[in-house]
Amino acid sequence: MTATLVGAEYGPAFAELRAERKARVLAAMERDGVDALILGRSGNGKYVAGHRDLWRAVLGGFGPMVVLVRSTGGIHLAASTWDDGIPAEIPHENLTGLTWNPREAVSGLVRAEGLSDCNRIAADGMSPGIAGLLDMLAPGVELVDGEALMREVRRVKTPAEIEVMRTGIGIAEGCLAAAVERIAPGVSEREVQAAFMDAMASSYAVTIPAFAGIFRVAGDLPPLPGASGRVVSDGDSFVISAAVMYAGYEAAVVRTWVPGQPAEEPAALTELVAACRPGCLPSQLAAFAGDQPQPGPVVVGLGMGVEPPVAGGPADLTGFANEPLEAGMVLGLQLWSGGVLSGCMVQVRDGEPVRLTPPRTAP
Repeated sequence: MTATLVGAEYGPAFAELRAERKARVLAAMERDGVDALILGRSGNGKYVAGHRDLWRAVLGGFGPMVVLVRSTGGIHLAASTWDDGIPAEIPHENLTGLTWNPREAVSGLVRAEGLSDCNRIAADGMSPGIAGLLDMLAPGVELVDGEALMREVRRVKTPAEIEVMRTGIGIAEGCLAAAVERIAPGVSEREVQAAFMDAMASSYAVTIPAFAGIFRVAGDLPPLPGASGRVVSDGDSFVISAAVMYAGYEAAVVRTWVPGQPAEEPAALTELVAACRPGCLPSQLAAFAGDQPQPGPVVVGLGMGVEPPVAGGPADLTGFANEPLEAGMVLGLQLWSGGVLSGCMVQVRDGEPVRLTPPRTAP
């Protein structure tokens, strides 16, 4: 791909990116003898279809079930009849109406061209009821694990994906600068958080934060998620850990600000970045935190949201913590040390890792 991936989420460059992702998935299906994929997990579905989630009042994002049939290459979306946010290459007739009835949802998917002829279907998770309905509507079909297939495909990022993530990081840095401008004596933590969110939505037209983030006056203990009504006092340091979702990909920024400038990054972060090489275990990276309590995982895989591995942190989340890193993975790193929260996004490469998030800078 040579197109620059900047601009409208569904512009020509993004059509190329979606085609590239789809081709990778189809190749993995061919290799594993999978005739169709049924994907209910948001990241997996968006990787294949490239749709935007629907957002509803009070509730969180809602994504349709996605079906990819290998023989036809057709992508079908269940529980979605609204074309907004659906890529142009998915025709309207491939959308199945919104329903809370599992039988209706499955019967709509089974009408997908080529699905009734499938012998081996991979799913990334479903209830026993859905599995039973599939067996009724497609008798004798073999159900296998689709999560492992998708995890393997998504693990290594393409150059085009890295470009999208870099654009997201630029947006997150812009939002960070807007939030930092609000840090002053008498301003509450919530006002700083609001400045980040306002910049995200109004300046960059990105309306989905990846998570609630951390917007806190720094203290002796690891900062809690979110923000409170506590106000900044003269001389306070301030911690921000936040992320945006751009074109489905997560982009995170982590900074601690002492009065008027970013805090020095601890040497441990430099060493942690340097250790992100193929063959290293995520559990070894988590060990860089030592015995310091942490506000969250020390290392997470990043892509379309959080991906394996997840290692370190207060809950000792160790998903795939002992699977060696592979060139092409993108990791989010975060360390709490000496009253400073620091972190960055890193691409694992053969040789020196590449730091995607720029070093600390003043706005």
